Amino acid sequence: MTSSRQKKYGQLTYQVTDEEADDQKAQTMVPILNDQLNRLDETFAIECFGNEKVKSGDRIKIEDKMLQTFGTFEVMSVSHNVSNSLHKMNLQLRRSEYEG
Repeated sequence: MTSSRQKKYGQLTYQVTDEEADDQKAQTMVPILNDQLNRLDETFAIECFGNEKVKSGDRIKIEDKMLQTFGTFEVMSVSHNVSNSLHKMNLQLRRSEYEG
């Protein structure tokens, strides 16, 4: 069965060699590796009006039609700047999408 992600990006074949692994260990490792490898990461930086409550590790929702960016992102880093009574922040954001 081909998933939508496979249709869009193709199929990745990944081989792991562990000489000490038996069948039971391999059966345990397969779902874990599949989850780790079947992930699409998106990162980008954005400058926007500031909110002093935003900090690294927070999750924020973005709906920006001009950038065509929608969804929930994790704040990887943030710097706040207040100049002439205007609070701005520079954000490094990451979205990880998992296909279940």
